Amino acid sequence: MYLSNENLLKIIKGTNKIKFIKPFDREGFVSPELVKINSIPSELNYKTIYYSLGVLIVYFLLEKNINNKDEFNGDLNEILIPIEGTKLFGLLNRCLLEEANSRSIIYI
Repeated sequence: MYLSNENLLKIIKGTNKIKFIKPFDREGFVSPELVKINSIPSELNYKTIYYSLGVLIVYFLLEKNINNKDEFNGDLNEILIPIEGTKLFGLLNRCLLEEANSRSIIYI
């Protein structure tokens, strides 16, 4: 795991967007909209990070990399069956929504 303040991006005031102004690595636990960026500068909703967190949790908890197309056939609910009905199941479903604006991190 990589933790550092030097590569964090700021949220643009009033827009809830993160601005990408330099090249970045698209490998690992990244959101679909981040992979689609093909020019810089680009802006994405800050909730794009929620997807990355959800993918990371699924990987460590269930040992499935849903960003790896060889391991993931597209049925998220099938992968989450072992935790179905739990608060974590709901959190992951909200983090892994296709539309970034709809994502949330609520553990209820």
